[in-house]
Amino acid sequence: MSHWVAVSFGALDLTNHALAEEGYELVVCPIFPGSPHFLYGAGARLWRKFVADAIEPAALSPAEREIAEEMRGMGLLAESESHPARVTHVAEPWMKSYRHELVYALIQNVARENGIDVVFIKGPTLAAQALRERDHSGDVDCWVHPREALRLANALRPWGWSPALSAFTGTLVLHSLTLRGNDWSCAVDVHSWFPGLALEATDAYRRVRSRTEERCFASVRVRTPDRVAHAVLSALHDVRPLQGELPGPGKLSWAANTLRAAGPDVVGVVRELGAVYALRDPLRLAFPGLDVESDAPRPPDWAWRSQRSPLLAYREAFKLVGWRNAPRIIYRMIWPAPETLHATEGVTTALLRYRINRLASIIRQLGRRQ
Repeated sequence: MSHWVAVSFGALDLTNHALAEEGYELVVCPIFPGSPHFLYGAGARLWRKFVADAIEPAALSPAEREIAEEMRGMGLLAESESHPARVTHVAEPWMKSYRHELVYALIQNVARENGIDVVFIKGPTLAAQALRERDHSGDVDCWVHPREALRLANALRPWGWSPALSAFTGTLVLHSLTLRGNDWSCAVDVHSWFPGLALEATDAYRRVRSRTEERCFASVRVRTPDRVAHAVLSALHDVRPLQGELPGPGKLSWAANTLRAAGPDVVGVVRELGAVYALRDPLRLAFPGLDVESDAPRPPDWAWRSQRSPLLAYREAFKLVGWRNAPRIIYRMIWPAPETLHATEGVTTALLRYRINRLASIIRQLGRRQ
């Protein structure tokens, strides 16, 4: 006789959560596309039994068997005791938003199903590592091997996320692919690279992947950068130029404080990750007297990010993607594909009107004088 076990793509014990006041005891993400399920009463008690041990259906009472059959159809129980999504312990939420915590667990399981290695970056982990005070982020950031970004994005489509596609998708210009998931109240950024690293994209990912640690999100173990490597990424995020604006004293100070908090070992990791050029000023602030290389290689994206003029920024960006790809990218910039319309929040006009508005917007940008 087969035994049934509890399974999920993310589960949280709500006993000490505000939702307990509404009677909810557990929230569980199923193992196939669907929304999280809230369990309470007899359902919660029965699912906890399957968490504690594998159970033969014949050992259940008729009422329990009926509930268990329903749970199996909901994707919360499975027959295999070796199921990769089996749950043997349900953790309490540690993040401010339980839904965001479930998203981390869900992405990890979808990535595992598709043989994709993933590292979760930024967000509340930085607060847990005492690298920042803010304990919440509006989206979830993950980093995968460059060739896996689109594959992970497509794997998440059945779960309700749609890529906000760009003409620069898959290039160092667009370092991450944003996925919109309105039903989850959370966007996902799938990174294929990280701004400010003077390394080839695959090499950058592998070096960060080698500097990770385990962390639990919604009862699922995931990989996040260790504290020192994460400090480097956080500092890089603070100092990257935005629309030609270089970081001011405030952002340089934040980056320096983050590097200082990680300790002197961070200097070696900055060099290992090719981040000296981008972080030389924060390094000098964090570690006075440090000999920072003046000839460090410049990150490939710094040229276009530093341009105030959209026209000059586009010119520098095309250097990264190669002029052979320019006609295709220019065409898609001016005349976006239909899926871009469907994935863009707030777009309610017809496709033709959207394309015309897009073209007009680009003309206005190129006509701006800085």
